Amino acid sequence: MFSIIIDKKSYKEQELYFKVQSIAKSTIDYVKEIIKPGLSLVELRKMCENKMLELGADSFWYYNVGAFIFAGDETAKSVSGKEYITSNYIIKNDDIITIDLSPQIKNIWGDYARTIIIENGKYKITSGKLAYWQRKSYIMNCLISPQAILHLKNYIIIWMILSKNADI
Repeated sequence: MFSIIIDKKSYKEQELYFKVQSIAKSTIDYVKEIIKPGLSLVELRKMCENKMLELGADSFWYYNVGAFIFAGDETAKSVSGKEYITSNYIIKNDDIITIDLSPQIKNIWGDYARTIIIENGKYKITSGKLAYWQRKSYIMNCLISPQAILHLKNYIIIWMILSKNADI
C-alpha cells in the first residue's frame, strides 16, 4: 500500500520521504550511543531534536515537539501532543525508555518510535538470537520486581514482540 502512495509522488518528494525517515532512524541510532543513567528526559529530548535539525529536519510536525520521550511510570500513559510536557525523570541504571520522533522537511513528515532497554547502565543490544534470549531473561526478571507494575504496558508489548522472535 505504501509503495503505491510513494510511487505517485514525484522523485523529489520520494527523496524527502526517505530522507526524513532516515533522519529519525539515525537519531535513534545516535541515542543508543549516548543514552546513560543520570541523563534527564529533558536533556535527551534536546539532544534528539538538535540531532534531527543537524541531520536536515527543518521543523517538527506534531505540535512542534520533535521527540516525545517517556520513562518510569509515564511509559503507560497516552498523552496528546497538545498536552505533552517532557518529564524531569532521570534515567536509571535499569530502565525502559520510549522515544517517538516527528521530524519534518518541507511539510514531509517522518515518524519513528522505539523502546530502548537500559540494563546495568548500558543500552541493551537487541539483535540476533543471543540478544533475544537476553531480552527474554531481562523481561522475566523485571516482571517479578515491584518496578514492573509501573512498566507493565511496555513489558507486555515487548513480550509479544519477543514471542514472535522479532527485533525491537
